Amino acid sequence: MFLETEKNVYLATFNSEEVSLSLAYLADTSEVINVLNLKLQGKDTIMIAHCDAIKTFIDKLQLWKRRILKRNTASFPRLNEVVNEKNFFSDSLKTGIEDHLEGLENEFYHYFLNISDRSFVFNLARNPVSMEVEDVPEA
Repeated sequence: MFLETEKNVYLATFNSEEVSLSLAYLADTSEVINVLNLKLQGKDTIMIAHCDAIKTFIDKLQLWKRRILKRNTASFPRLNEVVNEKNFFSDSLKTGIEDHLEGLENEFYHYFLNISDRSFVFNLARNPVSMEVEDVPEA
């Protein structure tokens, strides 16, 4: 490893369990965000599909927060592997992950303010057969 070739003040930091776990977590979350990014690109895409993908991602963030609160790292394969290998998961790491997930959720709601709204038009376009007559607005 590059850091081991010379005396380096950062070597101990990078070898720490906390940093290994943090990097594993960041790799997992970056991968999922990259997948979402790819879903939102391309020709002939449909706005409703974009909204659904973003809403699904926000729902995942909420699920991940609930799991991390219970110290369940199964949603993060790299993190889970390192946690099981080192048998280590500190309270500060748990808090850091919770804060990061909360921040991601807040940022997505900031940029996609109305994503959680189930407007009549989106519901009609998603599944016109399931619409209730009472929900149809007057002309």
